[in-house]
Amino acid sequence: MRTKCLHELSISMGLAKEFSAALVIAWLMHTKETLKSLTFMNPTKPEVNILEKCSGQKLESLVWGFAHIPTVDPTIHKFPSLLSLTLNNRAALSALDLNLLLSVCPKLEFLSLANINITFSTTRFMIELNSASLKTLNIEGLSVDAIVLETDKLESLTLRDSTFEQFELVSKGSLRHLQIEDVSIIQLDIGQSADLLEEVIVSDFTIVWPRFYQMISRARNLQKLTLGGLPFDTEDEAIDLDMIAASFPSLKFLALDYNLGDAHHEHAFRSCTNLEKVAVLELSTFKIHELFAHWIAGFLERCPNLKRLGIHGSISEAKTREDYQLIGRFTSSMIDLMRQYSHVYVSFDYS
Repeated sequence: MRTKCLHELSISMGLAKEFSAALVIAWLMHTKETLKSLTFMNPTKPEVNILEKCSGQKLESLVWGFAHIPTVDPTIHKFPSLLSLTLNNRAALSALDLNLLLSVCPKLEFLSLANINITFSTTRFMIELNSASLKTLNIEGLSVDAIVLETDKLESLTLRDSTFEQFELVSKGSLRHLQIEDVSIIQLDIGQSADLLEEVIVSDFTIVWPRFYQMISRARNLQKLTLGGLPFDTEDEAIDLDMIAASFPSLKFLALDYNLGDAHHEHAFRSCTNLEKVAVLELSTFKIHELFAHWIAGFLERCPNLKRLGIHGSISEAKTREDYQLIGRFTSSMIDLMRQYSHVYVSFDYS
C-alpha cells in the first residue's frame, strides 16, 4: 500500500488473526504523514508500539486493541492533535504510563478503557489520571483498588462491569451524564460534579439508594433517571417518589425496576407529590404479577403530563398454565387501566 493522501485506516481481521509486525510498520510508514484516524484491532508478532510509529503526526483518533506500551516518554511520544483514544482487548501498560499517555495528548476529549491489563509498581492497585481536556471517560472490565480522576471538563462518565474499592472524581462540576452498570464500588465520590447532572443511568450497582441519592440530589436540572438493581435492606432505604419529585423538578424521563422494591410498594407512594414534568415512563419487572399492575397505576396517578409508558417484563420463568393465565390477566388489567389514560401511548415488551 502506497499513498500520500490516506486519512483513515482500519485494520480488523478478527481477534484470532495475527499480523506480521513488518507489514504493519510498512503500512504506518506510508500513511502516518496524513493519517487522522487509525483503528488497529489485531495482535502482531513481534509486538508493535504504535506510539513510536505515529508520534507527532496529525492523528486525531486512535482505537488500539492488544496495545503494546512498554513505556511512555513525554519527551519523545507526543500527540498534539489526538482527540479520541480507545484501548481495549488486553491492551497492556502500567498505571504510571497510562497517566503519562494522557499528558502527551493535550487535546484529548474522549478516553475509553475496556478490558485492559494494567500493571502497578506498588502493592496498592491505584490509578491516578489527570487531564485538562477530557470530556468523556468510559471504563469497562477493570478491577483495581482505587481510581482518582482529576479533570475539570468531564461531561460524561460511564463505568461498566468493574470493581473498585474507591472511585474519586475531582472536578469543578461539569458532569452531565453518569452511567454505572454492573459495578461494585465501596466508596464513590464525585464531589461537586453532581450539581449539573442531566442524565443518570444505574443498574446492578452495589451501593445503597440513600447514599447514592444523597450524592445526586443536588442535580436540580436532572432530566433522565434510570434505576435498576440497587440493593434495599430495609424499608427506609427504598425509593421514595416524594424525594425524587422534590429533588429533580426538571425530570422528564424515569425508568424503574419493580424488583427494586417488591416489598416497598406502599413506601414508594406514601405521599401524593406529582412528578409534574415526567413525559416518559419505563417500568419493568423480573416476573409479571398483579402487584406490578398496582405499582404502574400509582405512577399513572402521579404523572399528569405523561405521554409514553413502556412496560417491560420477563415471561421466561413462566412454566405452568397458571403462569400464563396470570400474564393474561395482567395484560387485560393494563388494557382496562389505560382506558382511563387514552392520551398515553403504551407499549409492552415481554422477553
